[in-house]
Amino acid sequence: MAKPSGKTARFILVVLYFLVLSVAALHGKMKMRPKTDQEGFQGHLVNKLLQNYSKRDPPMLDRPTEVRLGIYVNKISIDEQRMEMKLDMYLRQAWKDPRLKFDPLQAGKVTKIKLHADRAQEIWLPDTFFRFNCCFDIC
Repeated sequence: MAKPSGKTARFILVVLYFLVLSVAALHGKMKMRPKTDQEGFQGHLVNKLLQNYSKRDPPMLDRPTEVRLGIYVNKISIDEQRMEMKLDMYLRQAWKDPRLKFDPLQAGKVTKIKLHADRAQEIWLPDTFFRFNCCFDIC
């Protein structure tokens, strides 16, 4: 196979350079896509619901909050010599917070809102714990 001349090699580098820039620009556009009207409306609704919300107060002050738990166990490993047990699992929690209730008719027929992970720190969360554990990592 013949070795490309200097001009051909430069031309190929320039084409590759612009190809990389185009892909990078396209990738940036995909990440920075504008919000749809629905997403913008839901963000406005979440802001309105959290305006006077206190995450320190439980959802119901007059009675305990019922929290439903779901556990999906992926793997259990036991090391008898080290006396260790490892559990790899998913924990799902669900509860009702009447302070976050809204009227779907006034909310553009939206019945459920998925709260972005960044906003989850702004709402009340159950204080779930496991007894008799020596250590565990949350991923």
